[in-house]
Amino acid sequence: MTEDVETFLASLRAGKFFESGSSVILTRSPGRLDVMGGIADYSGSLVLEYPIAEATFAAIQVIDKPVIEVISIGRKPHTMPLRSLVPAGEPLSYEDARHCFAQNREHHWAAYVIGVFIVLLRERGVSFSRGSRIVISSTVPE
Repeated sequence: MTEDVETFLASLRAGKFFESGSSVILTRSPGRLDVMGGIADYSGSLVLEYPIAEATFAAIQVIDKPVIEVISIGRKPHTMPLRSLVPAGEPLSYEDARHCFAQNREHHWAAYVIGVFIVLLRERGVSFSRGSRIVISSTVPE
């Protein structure tokens, strides 16, 4: 296991973010240096990227509370009730989601995480009966 993964695991244990007795999924995504093309790869363009040692880590656990809790180490946590993702029985529209997260600049960063849940609801018809706790940490320079 790499040293940075061990460091992230140590911060998770020290912060006691997760409930014992339930699985936690841990991921590591390396940062990348844009040599040519930038984010054009999202539209299928050719790019030249180089992975760097710095990385972003995410850990997720299913919880029994009907909320999505997003904790970015070093920032104020953000909690969003599952019911607000499906107002009036329909998944939240992308426009309404943008408006919701634009209202509070302090939690604007959480839109990137919670947006995944909105896309799964809208595009894949996934329903969420239980909540999630997600902890994020990054060594990639902002």
